[in-house]
Amino acid sequence: MRVSPVAAMAGLAVLVFFAPACSTTGSRNGSSSGGSTLPPGQPCTSNQQCASAVCGVGGTGNCCAQACATIDATCAASACDATGACSYPAATTSCPSSCPTADGGATLYASSCNGAGACGPVSPAPCPDNFACGSQGSCNTFCSSSAQCAAGFACNDQSCVKPIAIGSCTENDDCNSNHCGVGGLGHCCAAACSNLTGACGAFDCGADSGACLYQSDAMPCGSVQQQSCTADTETDPSHCDGAGNCATPSVDCGPYACGATACLTSCGLDGGCASGAFCEVSDSMCCAGLGNGGTVAVDAANGNDSLACCGLGGNPPCQTLTHVMSQIDAARAPNVTVVATVDGGGGDWNPSAGETTPILLGWGAKLSAPGVYFADPGGAIGVFLIGRVSGDDQVGYASIVGTATNPVWIGQSAEGQPSSDGTIVQVFAASTLYLANADLTTDAFDRNTAINVAAGAGLVLGGDQSGDVTGTVTIGSLPKGDGYNGIVCGTGNSQGCTISDVPLVGIPSVVIENQGLVDLDAEDYAVVTLTSSPIIGVPPLMAGFPGCPGNKLDFQAVLLNGKASVTFKNGTVQCMLGVGFLMQATANGTPTLTLDRTTIQNTAIAISASAGTATVSSSTIQYNANGVEQTSSGENSATIDLSGGGPDAGTNTIICSNGDACPPPGDNTGCQSPGFSVLNSTAQTLDASNVTWDTRGPDLFACDATLSNCTCKIPSCTDSPGSEGMDAVTTSTGTITTTGNRFVAVDCGP
Repeated sequence: MRVSPVAAMAGLAVLVFFAPACSTTGSRNGSSSGGSTLPPGQPCTSNQQCASAVCGVGGTGNCCAQACATIDATCAASACDATGACSYPAATTSCPSSCPTADGGATLYASSCNGAGACGPVSPAPCPDNFACGSQGSCNTFCSSSAQCAAGFACNDQSCVKPIAIGSCTENDDCNSNHCGVGGLGHCCAAACSNLTGACGAFDCGADSGACLYQSDAMPCGSVQQQSCTADTETDPSHCDGAGNCATPSVDCGPYACGATACLTSCGLDGGCASGAFCEVSDSMCCAGLGNGGTVAVDAANGNDSLACCGLGGNPPCQTLTHVMSQIDAARAPNVTVVATVDGGGGDWNPSAGETTPILLGWGAKLSAPGVYFADPGGAIGVFLIGRVSGDDQVGYASIVGTATNPVWIGQSAEGQPSSDGTIVQVFAASTLYLANADLTTDAFDRNTAINVAAGAGLVLGGDQSGDVTGTVTIGSLPKGDGYNGIVCGTGNSQGCTISDVPLVGIPSVVIENQGLVDLDAEDYAVVTLTSSPIIGVPPLMAGFPGCPGNKLDFQAVLLNGKASVTFKNGTVQCMLGVGFLMQATANGTPTLTLDRTTIQNTAIAISASAGTATVSSSTIQYNANGVEQTSSGENSATIDLSGGGPDAGTNTIICSNGDACPPPGDNTGCQSPGFSVLNSTAQTLDASNVTWDTRGPDLFACDATLSNCTCKIPSCTDSPGSEGMDAVTTSTGTITTTGNRFVAVDCGP
């Protein structure tokens, strides 16, 4: 509130004294030289006549006993009475009111005469109508500023009133907030306004709200005058934002791209989407969230391919993997995880629900489908194809995974209905399939193959490409019958496939069993390296003959056909109706086999090589009809090294061979009776040094081709010639080296 100049104090008391007349010998007033001095109360016409030198209060009247006090004019003595006493106005005589500023400038002081020449006592009272004292010692009766009002009041339309929260005002004091508009005029503000300068600043406050009023967002400002769009960002002209600021808005066009001057709102085959987004051409809609390493959801029961951007973000899932792969291809997004469910969990992936088989996987996609069964009962091509989805797809791999407790099933329905396709999973050239926690099934009736790896293609068992998921891959048969082919590694154009596994602890990378033809077929130029406890064949129920459950289903474990290379470490081959490892030549060359820390048991023939080279170390070959045979195919002869690299290296154990374990005649296994541990039917040397046998010596025989006519080639043989379990047998001009022999006492049984 404004403060006016302080009014001057009024009514100050003043004492006036008149000096008594001096008695002289002469008369200064023209009286007689003798002078008369009248006593108090005597009439007089001049002060000189009175002894007190005071004649009344104005030089006439009665002589006063003494001068009368004149403190307040209103209460001054009017005369002296007959006794010379001063006559003052009665106490009922009112004194003029005064309005000093010492008390804050808004209090009126009123009093009456006290009979002694003064006003008093006082009776303070406020100025009326909330006014303050004026400059003349009286209360103001109108105002032109709040300084003319009492404290706590403001001047509004010449009247002093209490300040208001909202409403019209002419100065800041009119308002509770002490803010009237933005310059002391307008309407009261609830609080001080910010952003008062510039084109967008506040210009007043609301008459009904007290809120600061700024220029609307339609008001242009700033330097950007034209809309533009670059780098997927639209920039609009500068304008006020309604809060006192000058804004230059920008809009992220995503998932759409820029048009000429603004964001696009649709897309097509020719583009229209921002980087990292793709176009759902059927809906002309851009979809985001499917970049490198993204995730998309698909549900065969509850998904919907017709929903734009299905499976992404918070959108409902897609229905088919075919549609999801088209999204991935449109987005050119590598390494996407595809989470596949059936009604939120596992179950049959029903092709009749809209899926198209075979399902092509590429772009590095990882199909995660725990508990989901993928089958193609009426198909002919395959359930899954691994290859390039389009010409843009240069990634070259895909993964299929389940979990350790809930694998993904491929090749049969949950009800056991098999896929009739010739191949369950086909891996095309220049692509690699990674498998983990997967169970593939084949069917002898349809003579299909679980995994066909084309020439120039790859297969990695036991883990996905990222290394995040690991677990055993099982290739078996339907519960109601035999399987046929496990893994076939193709050849063509001087190329073969590549098969390997990932390091696992305590579990095998792959288990292949119940295959009626071959478990692993490595054709020309194949490179197969399985080192993480691979298992081929069902386990025997007990050690010895016959140890396998029921009839043996697996016919042949590993075929090395032609210029193939197989490394098999820490593994097991067991319960084969036929051969464990069969090595033979083709026109392209001969195979190479490396066995280390591997057990081969309960087969017709553990290792049969008619061509190529085989190196065996730290392995056990037991309970087979025939152990190891080095033969020839006419043009080619095999070379097998059983020495284990020397006496201090990996020693092989070859024991317990019995021809009674050969399958019935007509099974075309090549199994011979009586049984032998090592046979050399070539002209070359077979190095069987450092081998541990089940007889001392070991026995070494020379036999005819039928093994019926044999001769002991050492001073004495433990077993008779032609008996079961002969240790080392030659049927040609070749020899078997048996230095550094070892012996293990074991009962081989019948």
